[in-house]
Amino acid sequence: MCSDFERLRRKFKPKRCDAFSHAVSNISAVQSDDGTILLKSGFDFSFAGKRLRNVLAVFSDVVMPGANNCLAGIRDAIVSYSPNSVLYGAVSGFQGVLSDNFKEIGRNDIRRILNCGGYAVIGSGDLKIEDDDQLDAVADFCAQHEIDLIVIVGGDEKNISFMNLSDYFDFKGISTRVISIPSCINGRQKPWSRNWALGTDTVSKVCSGIIGDIQMSALSSAKSYHFVTISGTCASNALLECALKCQSSLTLIGEEIRFKRLSLENIADAVSSCVRTRKIDGRSYGVILFSDDILENAYDVRMLLREVFALRRESDMLPEDISDVLSPASLNALNSIPRDCRNGVLDCFSKSGCIDFSQMDAARILAEKTKEKLKDYYFDYKIHRIGSESLCAFPTNFDCSFAYNSGICAFLLGLLGKSGYVAGVHGLEKKAGNWLGLGIPLSRLLDESADSDGADSVMRKYSLDMNCGAFVEFRNRRTSYMLNDDFAFPGPVDYNCKEMDVPLSLKLSCDSRISHDAEGV
Repeated sequence: MCSDFERLRRKFKPKRCDAFSHAVSNISAVQSDDGTILLKSGFDFSFAGKRLRNVLAVFSDVVMPGANNCLAGIRDAIVSYSPNSVLYGAVSGFQGVLSDNFKEIGRNDIRRILNCGGYAVIGSGDLKIEDDDQLDAVADFCAQHEIDLIVIVGGDEKNISFMNLSDYFDFKGISTRVISIPSCINGRQKPWSRNWALGTDTVSKVCSGIIGDIQMSALSSAKSYHFVTISGTCASNALLECALKCQSSLTLIGEEIRFKRLSLENIADAVSSCVRTRKIDGRSYGVILFSDDILENAYDVRMLLREVFALRRESDMLPEDISDVLSPASLNALNSIPRDCRNGVLDCFSKSGCIDFSQMDAARILAEKTKEKLKDYYFDYKIHRIGSESLCAFPTNFDCSFAYNSGICAFLLGLLGKSGYVAGVHGLEKKAGNWLGLGIPLSRLLDESADSDGADSVMRKYSLDMNCGAFVEFRNRRTSYMLNDDFAFPGPVDYNCKEMDVPLSLKLSCDSRISHDAEGV
């Protein structure tokens, strides 16, 4: 049974770049010295004589809004530019490749998922292709089914499968090309212009609607502070967008905390100062907004997490025993955390070494620290965590078009014979017709320093540029947000808007520069 809303969404036609509205003979591929490729309108025989047999799409890791339209873009590119090719989808991610479980993605499949959320047709999986047996199995699968191009949509924080397959196929001389379309809120993989990643617009708009409702509740009851976290590591781009849209009492940006080398005590001081300042004007309520990795950016907690990770990696030490062997500085950091929250910090690492921020519970830590500093005040707080409800939402018109053109771009890069490239869109702050297809070589996205697992190189970790127009605008306005009730209420996502609503951060940051931070736990 299909709802009226689903039928309405499927009728939306994603906007195409002008270049992708032409026949393949009228698309020009311009490659710079560093390997970056721009696909735009032109007549230079870039694709003359190029052929592809079959294409395999793989959804990797968490669900993100808009990813289904990547499949739609790939399939429409096949119909337009290589009608003899076939699009297959690996069922349950790379697990489907290893178990030979895949299906052809046809027109009816695309009609069912176009502009919709979730991964209903082929599903996703978190299996990473790492060892030689797995790499050999993927190569055998491609040879058996005549796969000339693998498009990986999504990917874990380090995009391990993409990196390993690209290197392995290149080393072995295997002709199958590998292209990645990163789709993540975590900010780790977004090499295209204006520091923006696929899915971020949907996530920020869904979160903004929820935050607006919370602000209305705070304003109505006028007696509680609401600590609101947005899930996802390095979610600062979505967070900044929410801050500009909702104008909350206080928004804490992780990159600024890291840049200023603030400690947990400093962050709690900032929150308590906000509460005291508003109390003077008779306001005993407000909304504190931040991402759930906020404490990872505090220098003392970051130092503690590094030491805990090293200790747990070297031994089977239980979390409750770790405090006995911590260095004095890390022990001080641990003791600054409210007692009831300390075990969560010591036991927040998964087997792969990633931090489970829900286990750490940054919102509760920060709220309790604030309460300690406000013993002379009555301080009531509530905690809200906005998580997967934003990741599984129906994508906005912007993300629908962004994903669709990324899919076309990925196919064209493969048709060019390129492998080890990340596909995306350049010029997102402009109208969709003026967008350009963009391909970034893997070599441009790597940091050579070894990571915590001993790897020689890792995917570069991008962070919010504090010189961008959006952050400067936020910095100029945040004092007013704190002193006044400037709450804005964006409401639910407007899917009926005829024109694509370009995110505020992109409008304000046309001159932003991409910055990166290679640090990690």
